[in-house]
Amino acid sequence: ESESQSTFEKSEEAKEYNIAYKQLIEEYGLTNEEALAISSKVKDTDTPKNNLRQLLSTTLWKAAKHQNQEDCNLPSLEQAQINKDILSDELDALDAIFLPSELKVKHENNATNIVISITSEDNDKLIFHLDITVSDVAYPDVYPTVFITKGWNTMKNVLPGSGTAAHIETYTFLASLPKGEPMVYALYVFIQGLLQSDSDIFDETLLSR
Repeated sequence: ESESQSTFEKSEEAKEYNIAYKQLIEEYGLTNEEALAISSKVKDTDTPKNNLRQLLSTTLWKAAKHQNQEDCNLPSLEQAQINKDILSDELDALDAIFLPSELKVKHENNATNIVISITSEDNDKLIFHLDITVSDVAYPDVYPTVFITKGWNTMKNVLPGSGTAAHIETYTFLASLPKGEPMVYALYVFIQGLLQSDSDIFDETLLSR
């Protein structure tokens, strides 16, 4: 029975590993080698699904040469309310800017996930998602996690790992934004321009950093 259980656990572990590996390539635009390196770390965690994005975010901060060392202390009740009000105003502004089909907002576990669709100028069927998660009480005093998902596996004439380079540039830009101020729309404008440019940033990789 123990041997059977061990085999089952290994098969479940392999399944989680393969899911993470495939997701990193198709949804986040990483190369095979980058996905292999990160998904192997996911495999070693107790909750791989929950840790994939956190591991990727940490790796991107390092690749952007920014430690992102945040204050782990919770904000005071007064500051937490101020932050909540800033986020609420920002969500209202985003709601006024984007169509319901372009903007999705989900609140869960004291965090807010904001997903904005970005359509390619050259192909209206090629849609990327700007996927941002913020802490309800700490943002904008703490940087959000930011990902550009979808679209990478359908792009033509783009090298593997283009998503990696775009993410590195995004995290470098994010680090330049002042804390305490809304960041979502600024990120949207930056990433929209990035995806529509012919920049050579798409030669960057995580493994070369």
